[in-house]
Amino acid sequence: AIRAVSEMMHTPLPELPRALERLTRQLKELQHELERLKQHSAAQAVSEITPIMVGETPVVAHALPDADPKTLGTLADRLIQKGAGVAVLATHTDGKVVLIAKVAPEWVQKGLHAGNLVRALAQQVGGSGGGKPDFAQAGGKQPENLPHALSLVPQLVQQQLSGNG
Repeated sequence: AIRAVSEMMHTPLPELPRALERLTRQLKELQHELERLKQHSAAQAVSEITPIMVGETPVVAHALPDADPKTLGTLADRLIQKGAGVAVLATHTDGKVVLIAKVAPEWVQKGLHAGNLVRALAQQVGGSGGGKPDFAQAGGKQPENLPHALSLVPQLVQQQLSGNG
């Protein structure tokens, strides 16, 4: 088996460990670069999003395909820093949905709760989740329902603001 690897890599047996180390290092570098490019691409997409107004609350609800949860959280933070009262970001990969909700402190004080919001959205995508008033995360198994779930965000925000959610 080792001889086959040596032949496959066109590398003499004694040099195989060093060649594998080099390949492993290159793979890690490429994975890091890919992650950086994904984050840059997602950040670019987020910078072009304009919040919709639900009453006086600036709300963002947006799907970013193939983003990882950490990136969603970072981008939701960025949206809140740029003035959104509520930021709901979602992604779906391999049949799984991830939802992240962030609520700015001033809107938490006015009755908005990210955990309740994300819990209601998760039900729409066949999942569950929850969290704190300012941050929540959920997962689901029905990515085909994600557009509908995100379309409900303004209504859910309005319900929470009126004390019914």
